Amino acid sequence: MIIDKDRINYALSKHDGAILSKTDDPVYDMRLKIVLHGKPIADSRPRGKIKDDTIYFYNPHLEALKKLFKPIYNSDNILKGLVIDRLMKVSLITYYMPTKDLAKGLGLENIKSEMFPSIIVKDNDNAEKVHWDLLANYDFKIILDDNLIWENNTKKLISDDERIEILIDFPSNNDKVHPAYNKEIRSGLKYIYTFINPKMLNKHQLVNPQDISLLHIYFLMMIEKYKLNKQKTFRRTLTKTLEYYPKELMICLLIFLKMGDYEVIKNIKKENLIEMYIEKLLKDTVDNYTSYNSYIEQCKLIIEGDLLYGIEKYIS
Repeated sequence: MIIDKDRINYALSKHDGAILSKTDDPVYDMRLKIVLHGKPIADSRPRGKIKDDTIYFYNPHLEALKKLFKPIYNSDNILKGLVIDRLMKVSLITYYMPTKDLAKGLGLENIKSEMFPSIIVKDNDNAEKVHWDLLANYDFKIILDDNLIWENNTKKLISDDERIEILIDFPSNNDKVHPAYNKEIRSGLKYIYTFINPKMLNKHQLVNPQDISLLHIYFLMMIEKYKLNKQKTFRRTLTKTLEYYPKELMICLLIFLKMGDYEVIKNIKKENLIEMYIEKLLKDTVDNYTSYNSYIEQCKLIIEGDLLYGIEKYIS
């Protein structure tokens, strides 16, 4: 599937912003609504390609959807600010143009009513899978994990305005369902590692090259709270986070830690700078930064909160 600039610009021009609102449901009292304009993208079978005698599998429809969604996501503060780690009920409504013959039979008024089923050859479960994968994707992380979607409903309707509407209902606190769920979800590495995903670092404005000490203290506090130095996957996870940012960030971190002069550090490859920093980080401790008490308190609020900490400002 090809997503060209016209397709992206159309979807972006029609995007009115995601909507986060309260519902009347006593348990699932929050709703996120996302609308993607243009013909809905449905999933396909993964395809393989050979590179260096190795077969790599990828999903062309997911890649196309990510390309379409990225500028929408980047323009939307609500989407950039949310990571839903709650139990979810998700509804997808896909709107398709009818075939010419069906359009003649229905008439324009019925098409515009958006009340009639579409029988286009697109399976509902394929639309669900690709959009759930998008929402949980590392680059966007709007939901923590699609395993938290326990109820779903998908409809295909006829319209002259092709689009897909995604409605995610979730409790403001999982305790509304049962306290056991928070304990289960928050003990997992997927939850813990999301706190060092670039999305969370950017959301809480932890990355500031002019004062990089806040970010370093945040990493130290995450390591100490969750004993991440004992996790085999932590080094790889943090490396992926640091690779997201320009080399200049690593230079700032190493200079802050007095690990070399700028003129020397600037000539070292970025991947080597990341290795140097992580080695130092794992040997460091928060106790070395008692003079940064305000930063320690700021990080504590974030870490001891949850992934939806601070969402109140997005509710309409």
